[in-house]
Amino acid sequence: MKRRNFLNKLFGSLLVASTFLSSCSNSDLNENIASGNRILKFNVSQTFDNNSNEGARSIIEKPDTVYQNFSDGTQIKAVIEQDGVTNSRANTTYPVLTGTKVVAIVINESTNKIHRIQPLTVESNGSMSCEVPNDATVSIIFYSYNSIIDTPMVDQDNTIYKEVHGKDVMWFKTQPIKPTDTNLGYVKFRHLFSRAKVVMHDKRGIGISRFETTLEKSGSTFAIVNLIAGTIESPNQDKDISLNKDTTSPTIDLESDYEVIIPNDAISTMKLSVTNIDGRTLTDKYIILNKKLEQGYSYTINIYVDAPSNQIEDGPSIFYQWDAKAPWTQEGALPTYGTKEYFNTDKIASNSCKDCPTAEEIKKILAAGVYWDEHGPEWVDKIERKSTRGLWIPKRSIWEKEAGAKTYAVANQILDEQRASGDYIFLPCAGFMSCESLEYGPTSEPAAEAWYWSSEPSTSGGVYSPEHANCLYFTRVPQGNGDRAYADVKLKEAVPRKMGGSIWRAE
Repeated sequence: MKRRNFLNKLFGSLLVASTFLSSCSNSDLNENIASGNRILKFNVSQTFDNNSNEGARSIIEKPDTVYQNFSDGTQIKAVIEQDGVTNSRANTTYPVLTGTKVVAIVINESTNKIHRIQPLTVESNGSMSCEVPNDATVSIIFYSYNSIIDTPMVDQDNTIYKEVHGKDVMWFKTQPIKPTDTNLGYVKFRHLFSRAKVVMHDKRGIGISRFETTLEKSGSTFAIVNLIAGTIESPNQDKDISLNKDTTSPTIDLESDYEVIIPNDAISTMKLSVTNIDGRTLTDKYIILNKKLEQGYSYTINIYVDAPSNQIEDGPSIFYQWDAKAPWTQEGALPTYGTKEYFNTDKIASNSCKDCPTAEEIKKILAAGVYWDEHGPEWVDKIERKSTRGLWIPKRSIWEKEAGAKTYAVANQILDEQRASGDYIFLPCAGFMSCESLEYGPTSEPAAEAWYWSSEPSTSGGVYSPEHANCLYFTRVPQGNGDRAYADVKLKEAVPRKMGGSIWRAE
């Protein structure tokens, strides 16, 4: 809506409000009725169903799925769905919290005057009591911020209000109530604004304990509310909303709390930025959403983030003990038994290493050929040093056809043609965590070696070891010694499970 039209409409609304209340004076707030007043009790609930045709809408409107790919191979998938699509709210109501503050505007239908403006509180049994004239037909407007602290400041001189973002504005107007009416039914508040939440899905199956997202330009910073009609006008779209969650118990599907959004009149072009997942900072990872958020509706944004197909799963600064449930982050402090950072002693990986290659797959990878790169994709190690060193390994489409098997290979420099083919995955030479500290090799040679876990424990004479596991190990070979390879690569067996290695997938 253009600004001039909006202001004209607002001015017109104010004139209507002034006409409606022109005969109201301060004394009108408590209109004297000869036969006195009576108390009406209403049962209270709330709903996000503000459209009688929601059942039809739920059939028509399907979840919107949007994909965004990035130059480093990361892909974000967002599925935006109206909550009513999967769980219709047509007959669903929710309780209103005991102690919620409400304002009741009692209107005398015959005189078109405000009889009384009353502050109310939702009682413990989910009801409200409101005073009305005993011998007059009235209608009542109930107005609330869905808060046990804040009471809307309503007066007889105005029915047009500017409400800012952060308030969950609820509204309900009764049908005319006659003096003989006794069956009053429910006050079923509807929300004048919208709400949304984010659900972050962990495709690894390990669980997520923290994420940070921002929904940029999701709606308006304020709305003009017509108290009599129960309608809103929201002229701008420049509000950013944080949708985050932090918990001590990792879960596969971690969801934020709902946040209130003042919907815009038109289709919103929103930018959803994903900035952190489980302590891992993500840079310039976002997705553009074109969605019209309807007034009074509830939305869920499901987020799926795939790690770069040409890099490791959790980034070059994240290390796990073998098949631990959470990364090992404290250098020099060995995780203790029973914590989520402690290694798994089972025969089968079921946590962080369950999708890592097996020992036999590593042998095929080495047989198919691996390549070193001094100038690969830039990455940052655990102590904030930048590097471009790493190993390129073939993807499954290449090595699964390999008939041979090797436990050791030499890696020469990769060619530009191989880099650009899309047939290889880049593994940063990221180091590892030892029992005492982070290890990178000689201080003059940062990014000198790396350990990438296998999904299998070590075996000796056919018996598995609860203390050891297999890994892919590679170390950089200093140049200047004739025709020596750039890196030595091997399947390393009997590695202590308490070491901290990287998590990867055989794409």
